[in-house]
Amino acid sequence: MANAEAVTAAGAELQRAGFELVHPSCPEPWGQTVARLLTADGFSMSTNMRLRSADRQRAAAVRTQRSA
Repeated sequence: MANAEAVTAAGAELQRAGFELVHPSCPEPWGQTVARLLTADGFSMSTNMRLRSADRQRAAAVRTQRSA
């Protein structure tokens, strides 16, 4: 997805189509917005926005902090 608004819209569309959202779109600590849903088979899926280079660097830093 191009941006947070697109993720929010996609999550709402999936919910209207009958999918159960685990949670509506929300920002992750590294700046990415994600909406998670359950499939009919019980699998967890997500729709999210594409990270820019700076966001990918921030995500790597958050992962490093969590593993320390």
